[in-house]
This record gives sequence, C-alpha cells and structure tokens, in this order.
Amino acid sequence: MAANLLAYLTWCISTAIGGVLGSALVVNTVIMNYILISMFIYLLVSQFVSKVVVFVGLFSGVLSVILMLLLKHNIALVIAAILASFVGYFIEDYLAKKKIKGGEWIK
Repeated sequence: MAANLLAYLTWCISTAIGGVLGSALVVNTVIMNYILISMFIYLLVSQFVSKVVVFVGLFSGVLSVILMLLLKHNIALVIAAILASFVGYFIEDYLAKKKIKGGEWIK
C-alpha cells in the first residue's frame, strides 16, 4: 500500500514539475511527430518475443495500410488492431491445442 501511494505521489509531483517546466520551455511541436512514432515503434519491437507476435504485428501493419486505403478514415487503424488481436488469439489457441510452442509454428 505504501509503495503504491509513493508511486502515485511521485507521479503527481513529476506531472506538476513537468507542467511548470514545460510551459516555460519553447518546443518545436513538429519534432513531436517523430518522437511519438519512434516511441510506438520501440514499444512494438519490444513486444516481439515470439514468431507469433512478430507475425501478428506485421499482419496488423499490412492490414492497417490496406484498410486505410479502402476506408480513408482513422477508424481503419482501430479495426485493424482488433482484427489482428483476434488473429493472434486464434493462432495462440490453435497452437495451445496442438501443443506447439509459439516460436516453432513457422519454420
């Protein structure tokens, strides 16, 4: 309980300090686009722990590009993420039933 409270208190204080310092600094917001993209790429790559996860990540990327071209709306990204999640779930379920480890299904 104390560790959770300390983490929450640290987060609150850090947010307040960041708000004060952030308003005092002038930052070019164009660079934020590249920073956010690189952050999401890192988060995606850090999740690649098996061939199944790599496949689902690539499937999601390809599907999102295809759906963006077809729908021409940002909802395509949400649809692609949901469909890729289902594909990943069904692959994991299939492999669990066949008792195949996640990294061994693609040779």
